[in-house]
Amino acid sequence: MPRLAVSLALLAGLGSCFVSPTPALAQAPAREKAKAAEDPRIASLRRAAEACGKAAIDNDWEKLVDYTHPKAVNTVGGRKPFIFLTKMTMKRLKDDGIEFKSFKLGEMTKPIKEGENLFSIVSKDVVLTIPGGKLLATSYMVGISSDDGKTWTFVDGNGLEDPKARPRLLPKYPAELKFPEIPEPTTIDEK
Repeated sequence: MPRLAVSLALLAGLGSCFVSPTPALAQAPAREKAKAAEDPRIASLRRAAEACGKAAIDNDWEKLVDYTHPKAVNTVGGRKPFIFLTKMTMKRLKDDGIEFKSFKLGEMTKPIKEGENLFSIVSKDVVLTIPGGKLLATSYMVGISSDDGKTWTFVDGNGLEDPKARPRLLPKYPAELKFPEIPEPTTIDEK
């Protein structure tokens, strides 16, 4: 398992739709979840998050970078280095016997405005095959829209637990945006 942890750590800073090894929105009140479901910006958010997840599962790095917030992309030097590092990380994971098999969205919080941007927490489940089995990783990503919810980009939740790391990856975000804790991945028993 240590090699798995190292491989997943390599991926942690890359991509927005991958796993960051939540009962993420369990704390969100039911009333807020219902309001979010009625918000037309959520439909756009869901479409973009699904496209981001599909790009990750399909190894479509060009599309993945399109759905990753520019501030996160720029932390590794821009679009080309981001794509290169993602490809190399995914190759290393595959060489270690780790592959992403499925991506499923969970709940999304009602968008919160801060400055020119909207923010939403999007929960996700990712299934990975590993040597000897499968893992389910529940996590989240932060959706960010600068055009009132018409288009969205994302930053993976891994690393956002550290308040000092957030400014490097996110634009100014609302103080009320709650970053969920990310649980350890769990083994899937296929018996």
